[in-house]
Formats: sequence, structure tokens, C-alpha cells
Amino acid sequence: MMNAIALGVSMILILLAVAVIRAVIVFVPRGRRLVVTRRGRETTVKGPGLTAVLPGVDNAVMTPHEPDYLDILWLAATTADGVTVSVNGLALASVRDPVGYARHHTSPISATVTEAEDAIRRFVSRHDLIELAGLTDDALRELSAEITERTGAWGVEVALVEFSRIEIRLKEDLLEWADGFAIRRAAALAAQHDGSGTATRPVAAPQTAAPPTMTSQTVPGTGTLHHLLTRGGQRLAVLAQGAERTLFVYGSGAEDTPLRTIVLARDEADDLAELLHSSSVPDRLELVERRLADLTAQAR
Repeated sequence: MMNAIALGVSMILILLAVAVIRAVIVFVPRGRRLVVTRRGRETTVKGPGLTAVLPGVDNAVMTPHEPDYLDILWLAATTADGVTVSVNGLALASVRDPVGYARHHTSPISATVTEAEDAIRRFVSRHDLIELAGLTDDALRELSAEITERTGAWGVEVALVEFSRIEIRLKEDLLEWADGFAIRRAAALAAQHDGSGTATRPVAAPQTAAPPTMTSQTVPGTGTLHHLLTRGGQRLAVLAQGAERTLFVYGSGAEDTPLRTIVLARDEADDLAELLHSSSVPDRLELVERRLADLTAQAR
């Protein structure tokens, strides 16, 4: 009887000892650190390996110790010359201050990703589109330092930022960029040619003239006469008469007698219309894509 009681007490003591050990002893794996704060004052960093934590006395937070890659996916940003791009890349982050990491009031990893995305948006906004195709290591190191300046508050250092892909959305602003780039390129070449070294953007003439207007009227027994008044004040007319088209070119005055009359056959009118017709948006986008590919190759 006494042996059975002793055996039962021993089993209880063993179970209590195992429970206490499991509650007190914590295993810290390799690549992790355990930040232990005792009574809200004394803080120590422990691990890897086995360490003791007193329940109700110590507050323990496990923190990463090895570098980790953070994904930057489909980040929308706008370049200095007004082109919307989508940025994909990664940031290499390391915990340099485990105590600061453990004390941060929100998720340090989420906060680091947010700061990295904000810094990348600012970085893109300071560069023209063509500059993004040839970023230097120094520029990316400066970006990493800019991010670390903010993330250092919670003990995280961003040692590396890489852009794996920068995509351009095929929108109207891309066409505007292509036109603007051509102007800046011409200005730069002109500055080099005259030796001034200063590239000045060509200034377009103020568009104070009235918008172009077109009116049509039916000439009984003849056809339809279309009148066009351009922004510059020039007048011309087209008479559609069966298969023929007749062009009337007027002077700058108000006289109604044309200075020149040109009669075109159907095929001649079609050829002229093809020359005057502006290219479609898909054709213009294809041209811009080819131009971007050439510029990117030159930048590299």
C-alpha cells in the first residue's frame, strides 16, 4: 500500500517537473534570437540553444537573426517625366538590433515593406524613365541607405535593393513621354552642337488661335463642299463630286476666289488621304516600344 502511494506521488512530481521544465526552458533555433525583458526593465538577448524564461516574470519575443528577402510586387510609381510604371523587386533586410525589433509596436516586417515601397516611389519620382533602364549600384545603395534611415528605428537594416522588372503601362502618358523625350533629346543635341553645354527645352508657340473648324454644304447637282479653317487661319476646301475630289486653296484674306485648284482622281485622293491620316494608337504604341528597346540598349 505504501509503495503504491509513493509511486503515485513520484509520478505526480515527475509530471509537475516536466510541466515546469516545458514552461521555463525555451529552445531558440539557429537563425533566431530571444529577447527577454524581466519585469519590464532588464532586457537580454539569448540564443541560439536552450534558455530559461520565467513565466509571469519574463516577457519573451522571438526575433529573426539571419538576412531575409522581402518581395516588392507590382508597385505603382510615376517617373520624373510623368510615366506610370510598375516595379517588381526585392529588399534584403537584416535585424541589427533585436531589442528595438522586439519593442516595435506593430509588425516590423510589414513596417519595413511599407517604408521600402514609399522610398522606391520617391526614388522613381526623382528619375526619368530612360534613367531607370541604367541604374548604377551607387544609386541603389543610396536607396538602401534611405530606407535604413527609417527602418533603423525598429532595428532593421536594408542592405540591398534590386529591381527585377520595371514595366510600362501602355497608356496615353507613355505617348506623351515619347514626344517629350524627343524634344529633350533634340535640345541636348543642339546644346552640344553649339558648344553651350546647356540644353534648353524648345518652347512651343502659345496656342491662342481658335480651334480648327470644318463645315460642309451640299452644292445642288454638283456634290458636297467641305470647308476647313486651320488654327493658323489658313483656309482650304474639298469638293466631293462622284469619284473626283477637288482641292481649293485660299489666301490669308477674306476673298472667296481660291488661289489654287487641284483635281484628284479617286486613287490619287486615296493616296493623299493615307499620307495625311495620323497613325492609330496601336501603331504609335508599337513605335514607342521599339524606341524604348533601342534607348534601353543604348543605356546599357
